[in-house]
Amino acid sequence: MLSTQITEKPVSKFRIFAWVFSLAMLTITLSFWLLWFAQEQARRDSTLADVEQHIDVARQVLNNELGNLRFELQVLIENPLLTRYVRQPSQINLQQLQQYFLRFIKHRPINDQLRLLSGSGRELLRVNQPQGHPVIVANKTLQNKSTRDYFIAASSLKTGQVLLSRFDLNREHGKIERPLKPTFRLATPVFTESGLRKVILVMNIRGQKVLDRFRQAFGGEVAWFSLFNRQGFLLQQISNIPQQAVPVKLRTWGYVFDDKSNFANLQPKVWKQIASTPSNELTVAKGTYISTTVYPWNVTHATASTWPSKVPAEQLFWKIVAFVPAVNVGSFFTAYGLGAYLKLYVLLLLLAILMCWLFTDARAKYLEGLNQIKKTALHDPLTGLPNRVLLYDRWKQAVAESRRSGKKIALLFIDLDEFKDVNDRFGHKTGDNLLQRVAARLQSCLRESDTVARIGGDEFVALLGNIDRYADAGRVAGNIVQSIARPYPLGSQQISIQSSVGIAVCPDHGNHFGAILHEADIAMYEAKAKGKNQYAFRTKEKITLATQSAALKTIA
Repeated sequence: MLSTQITEKPVSKFRIFAWVFSLAMLTITLSFWLLWFAQEQARRDSTLADVEQHIDVARQVLNNELGNLRFELQVLIENPLLTRYVRQPSQINLQQLQQYFLRFIKHRPINDQLRLLSGSGRELLRVNQPQGHPVIVANKTLQNKSTRDYFIAASSLKTGQVLLSRFDLNREHGKIERPLKPTFRLATPVFTESGLRKVILVMNIRGQKVLDRFRQAFGGEVAWFSLFNRQGFLLQQISNIPQQAVPVKLRTWGYVFDDKSNFANLQPKVWKQIASTPSNELTVAKGTYISTTVYPWNVTHATASTWPSKVPAEQLFWKIVAFVPAVNVGSFFTAYGLGAYLKLYVLLLLLAILMCWLFTDARAKYLEGLNQIKKTALHDPLTGLPNRVLLYDRWKQAVAESRRSGKKIALLFIDLDEFKDVNDRFGHKTGDNLLQRVAARLQSCLRESDTVARIGGDEFVALLGNIDRYADAGRVAGNIVQSIARPYPLGSQQISIQSSVGIAVCPDHGNHFGAILHEADIAMYEAKAKGKNQYAFRTKEKITLATQSAALKTIA
């Protein structure tokens, strides 16, 4: 008899558990990895978007700064004192022009020097502003600039063309000035009516002021921000990443010191792609580069014959480049054991609430910062009033409205009398407080459609649109003089201050903003000459004394 023995294998709960658990852990691990990867990708995209926005703001800041400088240069060119000197180059006219240059540069800390060069390159006049105190340079110390590159380049320009020199370090008597002073220049020739070039106007700009504005455009984003010239040499660097993550080590102003280690040489493939397009996003193994382009020559309306010669304007640029380091995904997981994944996952869920709040808070601060940057670009930081740039924009709107309605526009140049004495006696803090009070009173004297701007230390300009008579502008000016003259209670003391107001009217005194502003400035000095604490209209052929008397009687 054959007997058969059947042996049953015992059911292995451990093996079943192992298979199920392995499958579950694989699913959980894969889900966790995909979730984490998606979050990291979203964070990366958000970071890149923030960086890109900051780069765009920095580009706008540089363009605004260059546009402002171009506008100021145009104001100088249109000045009647300069025109008079070009027509009649006498010593008296030169001295008057010196005084105007001195007043012009006084409240513009970004301007380092203003100079006028003869056709042969000799300095006719120069106003320096060392440490914020403008001075007229003595004739015996004036220099010959005929061999300087910017003079040679500017000599070939035509009417309306402007030279923007390369970003450089200032040199005195052929040597680099210490401490280092980043500088660039705007230059343009001034011609007679017959087309003969007589002089060259040169404006030296404190490059560090421009670089500081560039730095302010960036927050605390984890990135490396840099400004390069067209050859790839470093002009400015802001690093918010560890030193070891910086993609390339470069020396600022390397081209000035004959240092050949620029970005183009050390990272040729990356630089080739960055330099070949106006904007670019390039991902490499170590991170992502984001770049945009500033065309300073286009901003200043320069042409191919300006600087450097024979180079098309589209090839003359600055590059704003940001580098965001890559996240090493593998190193994150290897830092934890298998049993810690679930705990880490739960911890990350709890941290998600905190991270969302931190992200929201960071985002809100970023938007506030962005608005603040835009506001700073258009408003005076002390009083909150519009600055010169916004005032000019309102002027263009008023001119367009005036053409439709046929009404006039008035500019009131307001200067506080003896304001320096307030600062000297009570301190700058009290002076700043007083300026804020004055700004509030000025606003209360105007209509909602009018604009008052602060353009200098104690100088304000009011823009009145849609006025029918000079008496309307005079009435507002009278109210301003009376309002400012009322005592100001500041703490335990009362301060009294007066003002002088000059009035110019468009189109009677001209159609250009710079010309009207200049006429109002002259009228303000006429008011001061009459004894201060009053206003004066700018007198010209189209405004008779009888008209003025009638206007003043109407106001009274």
